[in-house]
Amino acid sequence: VYVVKEALKAAVTNGKIRIRLNPGDVSIIKEHGKEFKRYTQGFSGVALDGDESLKSGGCIIETDSGEVDATIEGLLDEVQGVLKDS
Repeated sequence: VYVVKEALKAAVTNGKIRIRLNPGDVSIIKEHGKEFKRYTQGFSGVALDGDESLKSGGCIIETDSGEVDATIEGLLDEVQGVLKDS
């Protein structure tokens, strides 16, 4: 839930979003329905989709203006990029 919440903060849109998660994580998000709705209330539509290619604990949020990669691999790639630039 925390990863999705933080990734939603980076989603630059008030339109429709698609949140891709490991299927096991979808059920966890659904168990926290009220909390999830509070974090997504500013968007005009939200699709929550299971994606077997994603490891548990991460997500990818797709918007009309791009995507937010909050997967473990994506975050590590970002850290490596910052370290290379330093």
